Amino acid sequence: MAFDAIRAEAHFFATNPDRYCPVPSGGKPNCAAIIAAIEACTNTRGEAVVGKPSHYMIKAVLNLMDLPTADCLMTGDRLETDVHMG
Repeated sequence: MAFDAIRAEAHFFATNPDRYCPVPSGGKPNCAAIIAAIEACTNTRGEAVVGKPSHYMIKAVLNLMDLPTADCLMTGDRLETDVHMG
């Protein structure tokens, strides 16, 4: 579906750059693997990552909550993206 949509000039955004998803048995491919596959078969780079970590997400949340960054706290589920976002 992504292949056809991008070839029909759809925009290409990703939710996160996670390479793998940690699971009890080790790990499984995650969003970065899908991004790479779509980029390879369409010869199109993703326009942006809009989930964590992303300045787009930070701006959206700060606008929605009407808060300055000094009044915010970062929590999450993945140390590498949480630290980067924070």
